[in-house]
Amino acid sequence: MKKVLLLGDSIRECYQEKVVEKIGEGYKIFYPNENCRFSAFTLNSLRYWFEYIPKDIDVIHWNNGLWDTAFINGEDTPFISVDEYIGYMQRILNVLRKECPNAKIILATITPTRKEKEYKKESRHFVGVISRYNDKLLEALRNQVDGINDLYNVVLPEVNEMICDDYIHLNEYGKEKCAAAVIQAIKRLK
Repeated sequence: MKKVLLLGDSIRECYQEKVVEKIGEGYKIFYPNENCRFSAFTLNSLRYWFEYIPKDIDVIHWNNGLWDTAFINGEDTPFISVDEYIGYMQRILNVLRKECPNAKIILATITPTRKEKEYKKESRHFVGVISRYNDKLLEALRNQVDGINDLYNVVLPEVNEMICDDYIHLNEYGKEKCAAAVIQAIKRLK
């Protein structure tokens, strides 16, 4: 039986139940018991999560980024700069390789938000910023991982149909589509 670890923010929490339900026999799914939030939080929390997540994982499907790209508290810059984000993501990858040396790692891109999210004062997101962070992430890590799951381009063509009325999280249709993409990415690895 293949052991699969799902790591990621609330988008992972949106699709994980459907992945567990639909992946089929031969897979056991593990995940942190909480939202992995932003990249620095994930990096710090890995040591706690690996206290109850086995280290003989076969596949890791991982995303971070929506929190990192958020403009919070009315600020004019993202929560974490793109350079800091890439640095944290590299460090997370290094820890994953160390803790689960036999795992194949799939890096998922940051999902887009609906246009309305640009106008939410407490936490704004801009699709152009998300796209830029994704480009930098893929440039930095593409050749260091075993697979890429481009969830950004799974969601973007139907962003208004896949994202719920909070403008950021997946609705039922979005959960189905992203879960299918996650399962396909996992099963693509041999």
